[in-house]
Amino acid sequence: MRTALANTAATFTAMLNDEPVGMVRLIGDGGMSFYIKDFAVVPSSQSQGVGHALLTELERYVRQSIAPGWAVSLELISSQGAVGFYERHGFEVRPNEWDGPGMFKMVRA
Repeated sequence: MRTALANTAATFTAMLNDEPVGMVRLIGDGGMSFYIKDFAVVPSSQSQGVGHALLTELERYVRQSIAPGWAVSLELISSQGAVGFYERHGFEVRPNEWDGPGMFKMVRA
């Protein structure tokens, strides 16, 4: 966990009454690709704009991190129940006409 956090590009935490109610963690190379690795909002704070606020700040960070006029890929793997949330924020579902499905592989030492 320490290694993962040390190599994180940015983290954002939403607070309510001095208690964390949401968080998002961003990883990436800073030039071509960023990846939303962890994104969670506690159930009692969902549908109250917390996720929207976290994504807004994350995208502001990405825009400020890249060269003017440049575009980077912002990617994630969604849980089944969150697909609509991400679509409302401009993310496109894969597979589509130009991309295959998102894929992953666990590699063990």
